[in-house]
Amino acid sequence: MRKLTLFFLLLSFNLSSQEVVSDLMSNTQILKINKKYNSVKSGINIPFIDDFSNNYYYPDSNLWEDKYVYVNRNYGVNPITIGVATFDGLDENGRAYDMTFTSTDSENADTLTSQQIDLSVTDTAYFMFYFQPQGKGNDPQPSDSLILEFLDVNGVWNNIWKKEGSLSYDFRKFVFVFTDATYLYSDFQFRFRNLASVSGNFDHWNIDYVKLDAYHSSSDTSELNDVSFIRRTPNILKRYKEMPWIHFVNDVALEMNDTLDIQLKNNTNTIQSIDYRYDVYNKNGALVFHYPTIGGNSSTRNVDVPPCSSSGNYSLNSPPVMLYNQMFPVSSSDSVEFTFRNNIHSPPNDYKMNDTVSHLQKFYNHFSYDDGSAESAYGINVQGAKLACEFKLNRPDTLRVIQMKFVEMHEDLSNNKFALTVWSNNNGLPDQELYKDTVEIDYKDRGKFTNYYLK
Repeated sequence: MRKLTLFFLLLSFNLSSQEVVSDLMSNTQILKINKKYNSVKSGINIPFIDDFSNNYYYPDSNLWEDKYVYVNRNYGVNPITIGVATFDGLDENGRAYDMTFTSTDSENADTLTSQQIDLSVTDTAYFMFYFQPQGKGNDPQPSDSLILEFLDVNGVWNNIWKKEGSLSYDFRKFVFVFTDATYLYSDFQFRFRNLASVSGNFDHWNIDYVKLDAYHSSSDTSELNDVSFIRRTPNILKRYKEMPWIHFVNDVALEMNDTLDIQLKNNTNTIQSIDYRYDVYNKNGALVFHYPTIGGNSSTRNVDVPPCSSSGNYSLNSPPVMLYNQMFPVSSSDSVEFTFRNNIHSPPNDYKMNDTVSHLQKFYNHFSYDDGSAESAYGINVQGAKLACEFKLNRPDTLRVIQMKFVEMHEDLSNNKFALTVWSNNNGLPDQELYKDTVEIDYKDRGKFTNYYLK
């Protein structure tokens, strides 16, 4: 079987020879979407709970009245449940608040404001949430901070909590029990905001599992009644995130992983009995495969999940969750897609929004190593530098286009040229030159890929 190696020859840089990984100036995920956000002021009742597992990109408009933070499953390290809200130096459109900002001082950046909440029904309430600086992003400096404020009955925002920036650490919990009547009214609101460098995607804070409710006893704040997924579905394919269907079916055993590492977090203080299953659906929504394979399409696998406080995250690896070569049915189409849905059935009082994790597995006409979400930028800053990226073919095919995403940085390199070269493979190294063309760097609007069509 023949291998194809893409080999990119960069011509436009003239600095010291090194590879560079840089923080982003924008959020490419937010840039490429144009989601309408309709938030209407409306009173909601307690309990108020949001673990940011249910919405991608923007906060839930039923709970929040603004959309400046980034709701995602990428930036949190070992989150409490799957999904976090990330504060940075970018606005709601994924762009820097002020690209010209050069001061070392921190400025007001993101704000996350709750809808109005009726607290008049209780004489004692508690507020809790989990927080983490940096995570998988950029570390906030000591001059940066994350702030929590409450709106009192007189319309004044009061500071309740503030944390200065630092390097990343595990999620920590903040709890505030209060009886102050100035907060126990029918139109109560709270908000988070951060101070950061507003010239790019910097100074990250992650928050998770925000909860506001009536206070009854210390058990309200000592544990969460929740067993949850903590990360997205692991990669189903061994080498790629996405690949052409005709190459996948030509060697399924080579291309597909044998098992899935499914991880759960038990946030209670006792062992919880959990039922797990996964289902695969075709594009029309029809079920095409079910796990466990014994017991019919409603069968589940039961596991006892110990508390994370004593045992850490729980992995379903004994025995492992199996993948099967036949789980994607044969299709004569050149492009197909399947929805892979993981589900747990948890105790009745468990928060249910984080009990299902879905993944859309695409088999289109391209190979891709990445998941489409960029957390950093990569570059080479030397005259004549070369970068090769290898793609293995399982059958003869024709290469028609190469896609690249050029992210916004302080320096605009539009129209700078580089040599786009395709080579054959020789034991993992570029060999014979198959194609070469001098092309220009082209930034696409809203974080889209640039297509370079082979002539």
